[in-house]
Amino acid sequence: MKNNICHNQHQQKGLTLIILVLILIIVGSATYIAQLSANDIQAMRTEKTTKALMEAKKALLGYAVAIDLQGACTTSCARPGDLPCPDIDNDGEAETACGNAAGTTNQVNRLGRLPWKTLGLGDLRDGNGERLWYAVSNNFKNNAKALPLNNDTLGTINITDFGGAVSANATGTTGAVAVIISPGELLTRQDGTQQLRSTANENVAIHYLDNALGEDNADFFDSTTNGFIKGIIRNVTGDIILNDQMMPISTQDMFAAIDAKVLKEVKAAIDEYFSLNSYYPYPASFIDVGCLGTSSLLTCSSILLNYEGRIPATMLLLTPAWQPTSILRAESNNNWFQQNGWREHVYYAVSPACTSILAPNCTGAGASLTLKGAIENATNKDIILLMSGPTLTGQSRSNNAQKTLISNYYESENVSNLNGIFQREIPLTTTFNDSAESAP
Repeated sequence: MKNNICHNQHQQKGLTLIILVLILIIVGSATYIAQLSANDIQAMRTEKTTKALMEAKKALLGYAVAIDLQGACTTSCARPGDLPCPDIDNDGEAETACGNAAGTTNQVNRLGRLPWKTLGLGDLRDGNGERLWYAVSNNFKNNAKALPLNNDTLGTINITDFGGAVSANATGTTGAVAVIISPGELLTRQDGTQQLRSTANENVAIHYLDNALGEDNADFFDSTTNGFIKGIIRNVTGDIILNDQMMPISTQDMFAAIDAKVLKEVKAAIDEYFSLNSYYPYPASFIDVGCLGTSSLLTCSSILLNYEGRIPATMLLLTPAWQPTSILRAESNNNWFQQNGWREHVYYAVSPACTSILAPNCTGAGASLTLKGAIENATNKDIILLMSGPTLTGQSRSNNAQKTLISNYYESENVSNLNGIFQREIPLTTTFNDSAESAP
């Protein structure tokens, strides 16, 4: 009897141990699965946030390219590169203005929500279900416009990281054009503000954007080091103190997008001249300072037997002028091209055979220009147009003397002017950013 009792007790203890082990396995597995699930959820949120930021950036650059250039205007025309003002009342629409041209008024209105309706987007949200925020540089806002806007225009927004490294220098040459921000989950800010995302606070930046290390993302000021700081940032105990995720738009991003647009508009204007006259005008001299600036031009004339240089504003005696509505005419009134000084950035070369008033021969052997790097390494081109990108290392365009040096605008083969050979590279790089168009 006693042996049976002991045997049963051993059986019970063994069964209990097995059950305990099974419970531990189940609990451990559940914990692992829960942790795995939490990690998966966070990964999905991060992926959604990244996609939302990229979609917003693409939409803003698309907006800057797709600007309607045909509307009537006087001294402040719509131009490629214009960006909308932020949405400051969370209705999805950009505000009609966000400061004067000098940028000295309504600075606070240059930070707000991304105007998703204005951009033609759906109700874009980040991985936490929050609408995106958006800041725009004074130099690129569409109202009131700071003139000029061309490849020498700088962004004015400063961005640093948690280590103090500056990725966009608003007091130098690398300031950001715009910044798109995902506010992340709410937290207690470093100034002690507990973020509360109620209807009453939906347009109050401090309840969405964070501060850390002396920088406050809810408050920035153009052209100063008071800008934005990138997250994620943790304190010494590992707690997250800043979770704002950012997607900047740089000047390189902007001009890579709009330079092709501007160059196509120039080519269309020159093609219009050719269709009316059956020949192309002679270029002006590249060193003609009369071609520089944003005011209406008095000189910048085409030169007989000159085949490379800048696009002329006025023509030789007895040669037809540009059409009254052409963007290449000398007048800046109602002319976004001249108002913004784009003539300074376009190099114009024409085959000698295509300038003959009496017997133009712009086909076959008559055309003599070559564009290297084109799909077919194109030869026998009638005209070639180059667009200089923003200045690269070693280039400067701060005065007229520098603006008459071709090496301050173009790179590689394109610096060797007067030889009829030009270069195009796709994609553009940090050492070559010239765009090109040709005809035919």
